[in-house]
Amino acid sequence: TELQVVEQRARVLKELSPYDARDAIYAEASREIRSEPLTGVGPGGFPIASARAGSEASTVAAKHAHNLGLTWAAEAGLPALLLIIGFALSLTLAAGQASRRFRVLSVTDRALVIGLGAALLSVVGQGFFDYTLRNAVVHIAVWGVIGALLVTHRAAEVPR
Repeated sequence: TELQVVEQRARVLKELSPYDARDAIYAEASREIRSEPLTGVGPGGFPIASARAGSEASTVAAKHAHNLGLTWAAEAGLPALLLIIGFALSLTLAAGQASRRFRVLSVTDRALVIGLGAALLSVVGQGFFDYTLRNAVVHIAVWGVIGALLVTHRAAEVPR
């Protein structure tokens, strides 16, 4: 009956996934960053490093650190994290410049710039709580949006 279905769903919602041990996963990411601050444990190496003996998250078998910054710093090192932050800031500046230029030239182009910026902002916002970029479709879509944003920046510079 419908009541049984609702009861089963409520029971499942109360159960935590074993992958929700975020405290242990964050602690493991911090340990990996402290152990290899310059080079990290290698691209895609978080799942391997977090499963080894002595890891804070060895019982969880985490595939990533549930955070863009922690995952990048753990896998590629702090210099790479700073490089990515710099890239994000430069994209923000490019979007702002294009938006200001299109305010005068084209309202529809400005709306496109704002939409592309919002799409990238949603990736950053989601990145505080999860790491979705191991998904190839999401990865390609994000790079497509970055490319489109850079094209709008270039178009804003060209005199009409």
